[in-house]
Amino acid sequence: MRTVTSGISRLYYSVPFESGTTESASQPIKGGNLDVDYKFALPEGRFLNVRFDPINRAGSLVTISHARVIDRSGNLIRSIMPERFKRLQQIERLEVNGPDTIVLTGPTADHPALLLDLGSPLILKNYAGPSHRTLLRRFAIAFGPSLVFLLLFLPILGPKIKAPVFRLSRRALSWARVSPARVIFLT
Repeated sequence: MRTVTSGISRLYYSVPFESGTTESASQPIKGGNLDVDYKFALPEGRFLNVRFDPINRAGSLVTISHARVIDRSGNLIRSIMPERFKRLQQIERLEVNGPDTIVLTGPTADHPALLLDLGSPLILKNYAGPSHRTLLRRFAIAFGPSLVFLLLFLPILGPKIKAPVFRLSRRALSWARVSPARVIFLT
């Protein structure tokens, strides 16, 4: 994105697209007519449209280039074509020039806004590892019944399995003394 004037840009991702809601992401915009990549974090969810306020300054010319949705690793999820940007409010001019969307905010604009039509729904899901709560629940589900089983049947099975376990452990220790390199490799 490129603009001469500096300001604040905001992406609203919840409906209704009201100013001041917490369900938005904002970035300070550098002026100086420099091409800068701005990243707006989106939470998990299903998105049909988002509101994009390119800048909070009246009479500003903003050029949006190569809009896209990427994941945290930088992998492309979806490219956003320039034709997907629609006027919502306080936009004097909106034109598409190749890969660029050129926006001129109104002379008295305080909240110029574009509607970004995503076409098909954009579904964002975090496929990171399970949370600590999930891991604790899985551990409790597996460990709880096993512990109950062990406590109930250990007095019955203990004397019967004591001798075979002792023989097996003695054989394992003698094998470990004979081939220590293999023991290190196994651990």
